Amino acid sequence: MNKIRLFCAILSLASIVSLTSCDNEPIDSALNLEDFSNDDGSGNGNGNGNGNGNASGDYMPLALNNVWYYAFYNSTTVKDYKINAVESIGGVTYYRLNRAITSPIETTLFTESDVTVHMRKSNGNYYQRTHVHKEGTSSSPAITIEPFELIFLKDYLAVGESFSQTVNITTSTTFLGVTNTSTEPTTYKITIMGKNLSVTVGDTTFNEVIKVKMEYEDGSFSYDWFAKNVGWIKSEDYDSDVSPQTGGLSITDYTLY
Repeated sequence: MNKIRLFCAILSLASIVSLTSCDNEPIDSALNLEDFSNDDGSGNGNGNGNGNGNASGDYMPLALNNVWYYAFYNSTTVKDYKINAVESIGGVTYYRLNRAITSPIETTLFTESDVTVHMRKSNGNYYQRTHVHKEGTSSSPAITIEPFELIFLKDYLAVGESFSQTVNITTSTTFLGVTNTSTEPTTYKITIMGKNLSVTVGDTTFNEVIKVKMEYEDGSFSYDWFAKNVGWIKSEDYDSDVSPQTGGLSITDYTLY
């Protein structure tokens, strides 16, 4: 199952499709920027991980013009992911990426231009903010997913510690002048699988690497590796505990400022 995930939203495409066909419901405002901008990383908010929130290093360097290049699993496609703007949203500084969909082939539902991704860090917590807007046509609806934010890494947690997070995803579809809005909770769990690892990707060995497991509600999951002072270096996607690898990315090059 394709995921809109890191460098986009941690959300199943199938979930988005199901949301667009729901009846009208009131917009749930439980998730907002204030919820996260005041988070101290203690695990007392949307996550349940333990720790004091003090960063153990920089596992996703954020600066204007930083760029990472990734090769896709079972594909010759390589794409760049570049920080092309620094923006203030709700008084919080975010770093905007140039692209979002982490697939060598664009999905039939969204393209990169439909999705806006921002990232930020605070006290060892790493956040991703995602907003989706697809223009409608005479034969397809306009689709908007209201901005939402997720923590994808708490670098201060110990090996074996985990945190879960549930956010309310609000989706609106407009077709032939009729708008339907629905809100549905999405939950995921992240576990620290290893720290201070040495990991070789291609011809490069990265030290001081954190490995995490990200589990989704449908039973699928991914492993992700973050190298200190480099960022996201590798991922592997699986549909279940018994399935073969179905996707992933591997870093090929990067330039940091």
